[in-house]
Amino acid sequence: MALMMVRARQREANEISALGRVVLRSCGGALAGAVREQLDAHQLRVRHAARHRFPEATKNTTVTGSATGVAAENALRSVRELLLTTSANPSDHTSLAIRLSLVKAREEELGRAIREAESQLRAHGAPDSQEARRLRSERDELEKAQASLSAHGEYVKSKLTALGKYTTRLDAALAWAMETRARLALADNVPTATPSDLDTVIKDKETEIREVLENYNNIERECVAAKQTVSPEVRERVLKLKEDWSFIRDSSRKPQDEVPVKASSTPRASIERQMDSEKSESQLGKFFWLSVAVT
Repeated sequence: MALMMVRARQREANEISALGRVVLRSCGGALAGAVREQLDAHQLRVRHAARHRFPEATKNTTVTGSATGVAAENALRSVRELLLTTSANPSDHTSLAIRLSLVKAREEELGRAIREAESQLRAHGAPDSQEARRLRSERDELEKAQASLSAHGEYVKSKLTALGKYTTRLDAALAWAMETRARLALADNVPTATPSDLDTVIKDKETEIREVLENYNNIERECVAAKQTVSPEVRERVLKLKEDWSFIRDSSRKPQDEVPVKASSTPRASIERQMDSEKSESQLGKFFWLSVAVT
C-alpha cells in the first residue's frame, strides 16, 4: 500500500513538472527565472521524499511477503508431517476421530494461507514480476496440499464408518454366542431340543460368525500396515467370540459322537423261574432212573 502511494506521488510530481515547463515557455525575463527556481525546488523535494519513502515501502512489502511465505511453509510442513510421518489406528475409534480433527485443523490453516496468497497477488502491481510468480507457485502448492488433505479426510471418515458397522456386528455376534453358551453349559436349563435343532441354529449363525472373524483378520492386516496394534477393546471381544463359538460347535457334536450304548438285561423274576424249572426237571429225572433201577 505504501509503495502504491509513493508511485502516485511521483506521477503527480511529473505532471506538475510538465505543466511548469509549459508555463516557463510562456514567460520571459525575471518571471521565467522565478518559475524555474520553483520547479527545481519542487523536483528536489519530490526526489528527497522518494528516497525516504520508497525504501520503507519496499521494506514493508518484503516483510509482508516474507510473513506470507512463512505462514504458507508452516502450513505445508504441518500437512507433510500429518500425512507422511503419522498414522491413525484403523481399529480404534478414538484414534480415528482425533485424526479427523487434525485433518480439519490443517485444512483451515491451508485455507487461510491460500486466501492470503491470493490477496497478495491481487494487490501486486506487477503480475509478471518475480514476487508475483513466487506467490502463484506458493498458492498452487497450497492448493495441491489441500486436495491431498481433503482426500485423506474422506478416507478417515470411511474408516470411522466401517469400524462403527463392524463393532455393531461384533457386539451382536458376541451377545448371541455368550447367551447360547450359557444355556448349553447349564444342563438343567437346556431346552428339549434335538441335535438337529441345534445344528440348524448353528448353521444359521455360522456365516455371520465367519464373516465377523474374517473382517477382524482384515483389520489386523491394516494395523500392521499402519504400524499399529489392534485396539484391546476389539481384540478382547473377538477372542471371547472365538472361544464361545468353539464351545458351541463342540457341544453340537457331542450328541452324535458320544451316544451311550445300553446293554440288554433280563428281568430277575424270569431268571428265577427258569432256574426253578431246571431244578424240578433234574429231580424228576433222578426219580425216574431210581424207579427203573428198583424194577
